[in-house]
Amino acid sequence: MPIKKREIAVFGYGSYARSIARNVKKTGAKLTLFVVDDELYHRAQHDGYETYKVDMNTEVDKISNLCDIDNLLVFCAMDDDANNIFATISLRAVYQELPIIAIGSTHETALKLKNAGASKVIEKLHTVANIITDMIEKPVVTELMHSILYDYSELKIAQIYILKESIYIGKYLDELDTQTEHNVIILGIVDKELSMDLSFTTKGSHHRITDSDILVVIGYDKDITLFKEYIGGLRDEEDWDYWSREMGTCTILCSETQ
Repeated sequence: MPIKKREIAVFGYGSYARSIARNVKKTGAKLTLFVVDDELYHRAQHDGYETYKVDMNTEVDKISNLCDIDNLLVFCAMDDDANNIFATISLRAVYQELPIIAIGSTHETALKLKNAGASKVIEKLHTVANIITDMIEKPVVTELMHSILYDYSELKIAQIYILKESIYIGKYLDELDTQTEHNVIILGIVDKELSMDLSFTTKGSHHRITDSDILVVIGYDKDITLFKEYIGGLRDEEDWDYWSREMGTCTILCSETQ
């Protein structure tokens, strides 16, 4: 069913929920926001959205008085993973057939949300990695990416040089499950002996790692640091700034970014 013909309920009003609300509003679909604290409630109302405060412990059933449950699609998009898990559990306990899309920050959280009853889970790290890959190949809008990754998000892109002592030497990239084990995604790899081009792992790469390689990873800063220490690599402090210079910049002229 086209989204404009559905009713949409969004739980939360953090960065992800606001983005969802803005995009739903453009479709003309009926949109209702549900928040759990006063600050977000007043902010959402100020922004012009139909907004209600709800206690997920005792007031989940009142949603059916405000929305057409049979035509409703729900996004659990609060910034806190625990709140999204609790909201998913609470909603599923009352509304067995309700389609629920939940957002989780890590692979582990995504599994918990699935077990809690989410119909679909959007995993932040994996989604951002694929979006960045597409942006770079079409081509990169580096100034926009820099804003997204450094001004508005805790996610970082980092370069990790593979040293001779690294435990990854001789292994293939597609053998490594870094997302599950270390909460980072290898976005691409640079083989310095062959080329300084970035080969994207999200498009499929069967590459044996050598001590001349540079891994380009995406993740939260603390996880990148722990990953770097685990593999015995060296992290370049310039990180994303290097790729900004190498790939060049271009201007994006569209209403979405103005």
